[in-house]
Amino acid sequence: MTTTSSNVLHLFLKYLQTNGTPYCIVGNTDDFPEAIAGDVDIIIPQAKIKSLHLIMIAFCKENDFNLVQCLQHENNAFYYVIQWWQNNAPAFLKLDICGNYYRKAKMFLPADALLSNPEAAKDEKGHGKGFLVPAPATEFIYYLLKKIDKGNLNKEQATHLHTKWLKDPTGCLSNVSRFWNNEHSVLIKQAAESNDWQNVIKAIPQLQKSIHRNVHMTLQGITGEFLRRVRRVLFPTGFSVVFLGPDGSGKSSVIDAVSTSLAPAFRKQATYHLRPFVFRARTESNGQPVTNPHASPKYGLIISVIKLFYLWLDYTVGFLISVHWKKIFSTLVIFDRYFHDILIDPLRFRYGGPSWLAALLVRAIPKPDAVLFLNVPADIIQRRKSEISRQECEQQTKDYIALAKNTKKSLVVDAGKPLNDVVKEVNDYLLHALAKKAESRLLRMNKWGL
Repeated sequence: MTTTSSNVLHLFLKYLQTNGTPYCIVGNTDDFPEAIAGDVDIIIPQAKIKSLHLIMIAFCKENDFNLVQCLQHENNAFYYVIQWWQNNAPAFLKLDICGNYYRKAKMFLPADALLSNPEAAKDEKGHGKGFLVPAPATEFIYYLLKKIDKGNLNKEQATHLHTKWLKDPTGCLSNVSRFWNNEHSVLIKQAAESNDWQNVIKAIPQLQKSIHRNVHMTLQGITGEFLRRVRRVLFPTGFSVVFLGPDGSGKSSVIDAVSTSLAPAFRKQATYHLRPFVFRARTESNGQPVTNPHASPKYGLIISVIKLFYLWLDYTVGFLISVHWKKIFSTLVIFDRYFHDILIDPLRFRYGGPSWLAALLVRAIPKPDAVLFLNVPADIIQRRKSEISRQECEQQTKDYIALAKNTKKSLVVDAGKPLNDVVKEVNDYLLHALAKKAESRLLRMNKWGL
């Protein structure tokens, strides 16, 4: 049986119920569970938030899934990414789980209110969908607050609000009046009744101001927001991976495919060719693959040593102010080549200095989270890159394999196989590495009370 997003969601909701955790799914669930295009917003009791990381880890282990990501976007709201394999490709379910509904250290709605009187979700024929949703008036105010505060309300979202209003207009209006004055409440009432939201959309800036006048920051909210930012710095949710191999080993093709496959686990992606380039502005060729890296002769000893330390500084400072900063903001950072290449192919860097000095500095640069060595037979490389001699291909291949044996968190991949097989092996390795890192991060935060 093929595992789908619908299967995984039902398993998770059943797991919550079995473990005595009340829940409801908020937001537009019209297409659930058959089609889950984005993330699933779930409310649980505030008291359960402290144990949420452990719940997620246990659920994934019990069902042989990978928990590959956890982002905290409010002081008690967590965005988890669960991964499994479907049709030989990674599949993902994104769960956005929170207790009390906070925005910018202000509690808009308590979890108890959102969980009061939940009802079974039903399709157009009245058949149960197998999960719980809030009462119509509760869903209306939650969804309206979320869209107004974020400043966007499209036609589909507006229709969802209209549908909820028709089910309980009195309850919806009562909830609206808690956040807006009579004039704004009448404006929203008219829009919800007629499903014509143009005047509400025009008034969004005023409606936003009214929300934040009526909802104040609390000490708990401020403390939670501060701790969230501390966690973000101490436990970055990004991931850095380096691809190494001779010219012609297929790095570009693998990187493109892997970037697409792993995109759901991250907010952003960034790709560097060779190094960060933090000490000079990028030009059209700066940071891009060089078509003939061996055309120029090596520098003399003094220039070579100066350039070596310049490169070391670029990697070290670049990692701290560029790569690590991106990791704090949940970015997948990919390097096509890295400082290690100077040991294998010094002519690419025009390096003519001592190899022992290069080896020493390789040990003193920031380490990526994973290193992938693409190993390809010399005859295949020569067909792809005829300007490289067979002897050079064979030597580089041996040197890369030797380097891999002394490199932690690394994998040698037979890149002579079909591209889909190579990408599958790389994805499998990286997803397990992501899951291991995520679990370690969550357990440490739980242990430290963060």
